[in-house]
Amino acid sequence: MSCLKRLISFILTFCILLASCPVVFAHSFSDVPSDIWYSPYVSSVTDLGIFNGTTPTTFSPDSQMTRGMFVTALGRYAKAPSSGTGSTGMVMKDGVNMREGPNTESNVVAVFNSNTIVQIKGVSGSWYNVQYGGKSGYIRNDLMEPYGTAFSDIPATMYYTPYVEWASSKKIASGTSATTFSPDLNITREQICTILYNYATSINLRIEPKYDKRTFSDDDAFQSWAREPIYVMQQAGIINGRENGSFAGGESATRAEVAAILSRFIDCVSYKPDPITPPNRRGICFRHIRA
Repeated sequence: MSCLKRLISFILTFCILLASCPVVFAHSFSDVPSDIWYSPYVSSVTDLGIFNGTTPTTFSPDSQMTRGMFVTALGRYAKAPSSGTGSTGMVMKDGVNMREGPNTESNVVAVFNSNTIVQIKGVSGSWYNVQYGGKSGYIRNDLMEPYGTAFSDIPATMYYTPYVEWASSKKIASGTSATTFSPDLNITREQICTILYNYATSINLRIEPKYDKRTFSDDDAFQSWAREPIYVMQQAGIINGRENGSFAGGESATRAEVAAILSRFIDCVSYKPDPITPPNRRGICFRHIRA
């Protein structure tokens, strides 16, 4: 009996000690205090593997987020292809046949679904000569879209290159001109909203409002292409305005701010638990668009 009492006492003591321990998030960045507002968001995006630290021990939360960085983070979440430039293509429909020869009478080598990425080896008339998983064949050029961009400032070897190609080919992100993407330029808040809006559209999702629409004091300064995305993201609780009532769409965003925005967005499109918002304030914020 005395042994049982000691065991129970030990268990109770252990539980009390465990309950008194503060919550420790997965990251161990020296520049992200555990009690700061963006700490859980940093943990969320780094746990998902869509953000990395700027060094093994630092996150640089106050550094500005560039266009190349942002598209890379979103592309990682979307599981976009992480390699290849100019020599890859995306199948555009379900049930697309890869045939032995460049004609509809040849044997079917493989059947692909939409968004399958294949290597392009060449062109034969109206057919692409492609390779996938060790197999070679031909796909009609109206059934797939070649990757690659016309941006002169996107080198083949940069970490963001395949993600810029993905975002450009899917019409998720556009360039700053007809021939440049400006990957090292700080991304603006209105660009963030627009890219997220375009991504949701590309996967056939409509983000539903959870909060009332507010009119920002600088509404008349919004770019026309950003107006709807800004208010969609605001009403979904993904991004907020400034304390002075403005949205500041042309201002840049820090890595900490983008970690929060992306974490909230992912919560919307995947039901991933928001690390900040209490459960009773969350609601369905997207629905599938029926064709």
